[in-house]
Amino acid sequence: MPHDILILTSETSNPASTKLPQEMSLQWCAPSRRRPVIPNFGAYGAILSAYHFLHVFKSRWYRALFIFHKDRPVHRSVVIPSYYRYSFMGASDLQIGAIWTDPAYRGMGLATVALHKLVAAFFSSDRKLWYLVAEDNQPSILLATRAGFVPVGRLKKVSPLGPLPLHHYEVECNGVIES
Repeated sequence: MPHDILILTSETSNPASTKLPQEMSLQWCAPSRRRPVIPNFGAYGAILSAYHFLHVFKSRWYRALFIFHKDRPVHRSVVIPSYYRYSFMGASDLQIGAIWTDPAYRGMGLATVALHKLVAAFFSSDRKLWYLVAEDNQPSILLATRAGFVPVGRLKKVSPLGPLPLHHYEVECNGVIES
């Protein structure tokens, strides 16, 4: 993850209603004993599933939302619970990320539909929804702000033991680090 990461949080529980194009459908997916790894998500998905089953996540809300065109997955968005790497997140907070749309289907509003569905499904008064994005990824920033997310700061990578993979991120707001 690059070090110039903008962090946004959701301010609304009522995002605009949006519809999928014809011949497209939504499908929620969560790891289970019969299907421990969320399909169509690669090695990162396998790591997140391991975190889910090993109780590294602080809650059991790890999920993916897929959009299919007929039987083909053309979009994926993931809800990732709080864990050690994101110390600024509360125990019930969720991060929306790993958003991907097949290049042949970009510009159709699929990411917008998915993000609105995720906010509608997971927003509550006792949790924050977080959205992390590279500062130079203007399409993703626009997507998040249109869905009611507002910038709150930047992420700072903290590596207490040097270059080991045990680093975590903290939020920097106006030069002040918040854990």
